[in-house]
Amino acid sequence: MQELEELRCHAYESSKLYKEKVKSYHDKRIVNKEFKP
Repeated sequence: MQELEELRCHAYESSKLYKEKVKSYHDKRIVNKEFKP
């Protein structure tokens, strides 16, 4: 039972890290774009 809990916790942490990386990547791309009307 303990193993399952650790696995779940680890999966949650890694998905959180992944989401943060993706978000920062997208934010950088948005900031670097210049909008010309």
